[in-house]
Amino acid sequence: MQSATMCRRLIRSLVAALALFVASTATADPVGLYRVFETEVINTNDYKNRFVDVELLVENTAPSGKQWDFWGVFDGDGKGGGDKSTGDVWKLRFMPDAPGTWTYAWRWSDDTEGGEGRFEVTEENAGKGVIKAYAENPHGFAYNGTEPVWLKYYNETGHGSIAQDFDWVTENVFEPLVEHGYNHLQVNWLMSLCCYGQYYYDGPEPSTLELDLYEGGSRRRPSHCGAKPTRPLATPIKEQHDDTLAWTEGAADWRRLDADRVDGSGRKSRAAALQPAQPDD
Repeated sequence: MQSATMCRRLIRSLVAALALFVASTATADPVGLYRVFETEVINTNDYKNRFVDVELLVENTAPSGKQWDFWGVFDGDGKGGGDKSTGDVWKLRFMPDAPGTWTYAWRWSDDTEGGEGRFEVTEENAGKGVIKAYAENPHGFAYNGTEPVWLKYYNETGHGSIAQDFDWVTENVFEPLVEHGYNHLQVNWLMSLCCYGQYYYDGPEPSTLELDLYEGGSRRRPSHCGAKPTRPLATPIKEQHDDTLAWTEGAADWRRLDADRVDGSGRKSRAAALQPAQPDD
């Protein structure tokens, strides 16, 4: 019996080592300039809370040699399942600002073996760029500081809308927004903390309102008041989340502003939101 137990432990160790070896070097698909590069890495270590017990630290290096330090995030099983104590998938995300070959290296805060990889950035399917102060008039905004842009954004305050039918939301909310000249979307459901009963009441009922991702602390200021994440977005909420982000990436001149606070504005009026705004004189 003891020999069989040792054998099973040895097999698990070999499997874990093989997973780390395979993930230690990676080549990803090409990504458009100013689009989001994303890949995943595996960590099979046992943690009490995978969201907070270990950090995934990433160093991204541009073709010029310039480096950016960033973080990865725990993503459960990578398919919407898992919780704080189960799952072995972490995600790396980064927006490159130069074409060419980029490299990245990751390491873990508990000294678990990391790895490295590379990806190509092309000007095909390029995004507009980073919004900065306009170089010629710092009172305004411009892509990369050089191409002026007038921001017209819609504030999506209803947390529960992420669980509504995506096709309905696209047809009745997103597409009309674009038709009326909106080019930015501010959302709260990327960090859902409350207000799950707020959604589009003239649309289909949400598939679920069980959207709470945190425990403890203040629901309004989790990062300052001790709240800890407990699970990733569950399927099909994760699928809708990814569909929405993919849709905004593909829409012409459409960008996102991710809100990190709650706006308890209650029932929203889409008709009022779609009235064309006029620039200040």
